[in-house]
Amino acid sequence: MVWQTYDYYFEPTAAYFGCKKACEPLHIQWNPLSDSIEVVNYRNSDGTKLTAIMEILNLDGSVKLKKKTVIDCPEDHTVRCYKMDTPKD
Repeated sequence: MVWQTYDYYFEPTAAYFGCKKACEPLHIQWNPLSDSIEVVNYRNSDGTKLTAIMEILNLDGSVKLKKKTVIDCPEDHTVRCYKMDTPKD
């Protein structure tokens, strides 16, 4: 499998940094299939008292919606934080 993570001059592209960020041992993400925010833990230790913060911003940069929760994510697990709530407007 070949990815274009480097250009002709061997400079890293945006794909390189995207892959690097997505492969973190402890990662928070939006799951579009379940429309929820999840924490993925691939570390060899439990993640305890983790704080997950979700913010939805307006086009002017002001905060439209903010959610915060504290969770525990065991080793090699994915834990759902909360369902994504999008404002009507």
